[in-house]
Amino acid sequence: VLHLTSMASRAFAGRLCTLLSRVGVQKAVAKTAELQRNCVRPAHNACVAPICAVQQLHIQRRVLSVHSISGSGHTTSANSSNNATTPIDTDQPAGHDGEAKTRTRHKQKRISRTYKGKGRKGELGAAWQVASDEKILAAARTLLEGRPRHPGHHPALQELSRRSRSEPEEAMQYLLELYRSSTFSVQRIHWQIVLEGFAKASKPAVCQQMLASMEHDFAIEPDAACYKALLKAYALDRQPDKCWETIQTMEKANVEIDVGAWNWLLSACMRAGKPEAVEQYFIELVQHHHLQPDRLTMTTLLNSYAYTGRADLAESTLEAMRLAQLPSTLLDYEHLMLAYAMTGDVRGAWDVMSRAKRDGHVPAARAYQVLLKGCRAARNPDLAEDVMEEFQAGAFKDTVALWNELLRCYTVLGDTPSVDRVVTRMKATGIQPDSYTYYILMNHHAWLGNVEETQRLFAELQQSNHGISSRHFLPLVLAHSKAHQQVAAHTTVANMVRAGYTPDASTYTALLWCYRLLGDPTGAEKVVEHMQKQGIKPTRSVYHALLATYGAVPDPAGAASVSARMQDDGIEPSEVTYKQLAHVYTDALDYERFETLIEYIESKQEFVPPELYSRLLTVYGRLHDMSAALKVFERLKALDLHQHQSVLSAMAEVYAFANSPTKASDYLDQCFSKDTVPTLRAFAAVIRAYAADSNQEQAERVYELASTPYPDLHPTIFRAMAHVYSNAQDHDRAQIMLDRLAAHGGANDVVHRNTSSGGKGLDKTSSSMGAGEVSEDQEAWSWDDEFDSILSNNTTQDDSLLSDLQEVDQDLFTKRTD
Repeated sequence: VLHLTSMASRAFAGRLCTLLSRVGVQKAVAKTAELQRNCVRPAHNACVAPICAVQQLHIQRRVLSVHSISGSGHTTSANSSNNATTPIDTDQPAGHDGEAKTRTRHKQKRISRTYKGKGRKGELGAAWQVASDEKILAAARTLLEGRPRHPGHHPALQELSRRSRSEPEEAMQYLLELYRSSTFSVQRIHWQIVLEGFAKASKPAVCQQMLASMEHDFAIEPDAACYKALLKAYALDRQPDKCWETIQTMEKANVEIDVGAWNWLLSACMRAGKPEAVEQYFIELVQHHHLQPDRLTMTTLLNSYAYTGRADLAESTLEAMRLAQLPSTLLDYEHLMLAYAMTGDVRGAWDVMSRAKRDGHVPAARAYQVLLKGCRAARNPDLAEDVMEEFQAGAFKDTVALWNELLRCYTVLGDTPSVDRVVTRMKATGIQPDSYTYYILMNHHAWLGNVEETQRLFAELQQSNHGISSRHFLPLVLAHSKAHQQVAAHTTVANMVRAGYTPDASTYTALLWCYRLLGDPTGAEKVVEHMQKQGIKPTRSVYHALLATYGAVPDPAGAASVSARMQDDGIEPSEVTYKQLAHVYTDALDYERFETLIEYIESKQEFVPPELYSRLLTVYGRLHDMSAALKVFERLKALDLHQHQSVLSAMAEVYAFANSPTKASDYLDQCFSKDTVPTLRAFAAVIRAYAADSNQEQAERVYELASTPYPDLHPTIFRAMAHVYSNAQDHDRAQIMLDRLAAHGGANDVVHRNTSSGGKGLDKTSSSMGAGEVSEDQEAWSWDDEFDSILSNNTTQDDSLLSDLQEVDQDLFTKRTD
């Protein structure tokens, strides 16, 4: 150990010297001197440890001296000093030993009071007065007097810390001023303080420049703490790739890499929305670097399994923490609840909350929010109401976040009347909508193509005190896109810029939906090209919207090229990417590319979502290839995924396409028995199968089953029921279904999507300009495509012009549809 510490850190050297002082004072003093000779500046406790050892030795000898005098009456203080192990005479009258012990305790207290609070001089004075070994005293005094004053006591460093917490740029200037002065020696700890300030401000580029400047300009070699500050900056800036590069740099520079550095890498993966990468780096940490994970490491791993919906691995992680004697916290249980909730398993999440209660934890509002997320994933608003009722019965304080989650349970179903009722109930309890509530409501009406209601909510938000941000313009763009008002959607983006808001990748994502509904990949590519000209790098969401545009055609070759471009831009495909590709391959019945996609995911040793297998089952079902479908189902049995909601729904479709409606209906019942809801595609396929079998009674039963979880039914359901009544010669009911089909957009199949949580931290400054208004004194903004002339001429708000543009959009959509 003594040999290894020749290159040890200051903190470890201090702990070692403290340990050696308990064994022998000479060893502690000698080791401290050796550290100084090896250019390792001892820490405060390393220099004080020998002095404390001398004091302790003196106290022991004085106590023994007093004890011996009172015991035998013949032993002197000098003799006791030369022989610290003088035996104590036990042949004393009764009670005499107790008096001696009392005097010993009083002596110890007097010595402690004499030197208490005197700091370095007090310690040195105590050692000088009582030490019996002059060599030890001389070495200890030399070490203590030669040690520089602890930098934490310097007022300049305290001022540097204060500035670094508020304005790291000012702290950097102050550090340079200290460096220029001749009375202050700038050390590595001062650079660490400034680095920490820039790291908290999420400025990794500045941290990287500081590390380079430390080494080349100031001849200060960065240590592990400096690199950790850089890792923290990259993590807060959501750059896991840069964190990994930094760890590799530390390894090449022979800098100590502890588990704390890896924790920042895992945190960066979670912040960047890459929970699947946490497991890969965790394996690297344990198997290749042989580090012991701490609580933060295990909690991050548990969180990654939660967001990917892998409840079995989350349970195993929690059990591993228990075996490692890491007691489970309420946050750990909430992560495990989320793992079940992400797959719609509300019962499993509720059982986890019961386990948390048995372990003495009191669930907070956040735990009930997780349950509501599970209800939304399961599309079960009735269960969500039960969760809300239990929360209110527990005398918890209502929060707007909880009501927002309840709102999303209804918006995902497109149930506008229930959404309005929830808003009314929320206001009745004294909870006022916040900016995110307005975003949920606007997004809900935007996905339904209700432009007027979306604009009304936007105007109401402007009049409130919550303020708006660029995110609140997204539903406006999306509403025009869903209503096939292509030019109006572009105009809204132009008005957004004129109002002082900067469009980001999310704005262009909403705009791409217009081209997705029109089935125009060429126009969508122009939008992406314009975005890149504006200096905005396409994000994963942009590529997903572009994939959806190719899926509307469908064009599997074009979708595959978009996926390749995304990877060329450094964006790894996620589970959503795989699902988008699966959607394209399903509509195109391209089972070969589908099988290749699954093989690619398995080759990366990633988890294949069961939704992909269900899509592949649907493809074989539509191709009437029952043998291939059953082979896929056997693979799912081996993977223990055959009871998943999407797989059961897909098997219902397979048997429906095979004209076996009874067997298909059995799979629908299995979904309900597991508290999950079959997909709308499965309901529609079974209804069509009963229509072909002329079984009106069973078709109506399935229709009633579908209307409970899906109050606002998909147009394909109405088409299937119209077919049922048409085959039964019931023209009146068939006409009713056709009327409902027309009311829901006919050829425009409204697809309800989950609202996104969006970014954090809204801009609190509200704009006085409406979303549809344009100011003449602001600079015009135009697109680099065929809309240049339209946008340049549209400098004032003109309702008639907007109406004409909407009519042109509707005509364009009709022609493309025909």
